[in-house]
Amino acid sequence: TALPKPAMSYNFYGSELQFRDDLKVAKNIPIYPDENSVLNAVWNPEIQNISITFINSSAEDNAIIAVNAFEITYKLSVGYNEFNWLGIKFVPNIVESFENLTSNNETLTIALIPPSIANKTSVEMKDGVIYVSGGTQKEFDLATIKFLMVALNIMA
Repeated sequence: TALPKPAMSYNFYGSELQFRDDLKVAKNIPIYPDENSVLNAVWNPEIQNISITFINSSAEDNAIIAVNAFEITYKLSVGYNEFNWLGIKFVPNIVESFENLTSNNETLTIALIPPSIANKTSVEMKDGVIYVSGGTQKEFDLATIKFLMVALNIMA
C-alpha cells in the first residue's frame, strides 16, 4: 500500500501556504500549556509588534533561525492581512540569553531556540512568551510549523 502523501501546503482562505515539512507530522509536536493560550496570544487585538527573539550564535544556527523567522513572519502576515489586522510590525530581537524575556499586550515575544541550545522539541508559552524549540533542524522546522498551525488554526 502507498504511504499517505505528506501535507506540505495548506490553502489558507485562498492563499496557498507552503511548508518545509509535513503538517501531519508537525501536529504531533507538544504544545504547552495548550493550543488556545497560544492562539489567543497571537490574536490579541492589542498587539502592535511581534518580537522574533533569538541568540546570535553559530552560522549554522543563525541560518536555520533565519529560515524559521521568515516562515513565521511571512505566514503570520498572510494570516493578519486576511483579517485586515494591518500595521503589525515584526521586529528581530537579538538577546544574550532567553532568561527574563517578557511579552506585554502590545508586543508578543516569540523566542526561537535552535538545536544547539534546545533541550527539547516543543512549542511552549510561559509568562506570555512563546518558545519554539527543536532538538534537530528537522524538529526545529516541525516545531515552527506546529506553532504556525496553532496560530493560524490550520488542521492537518
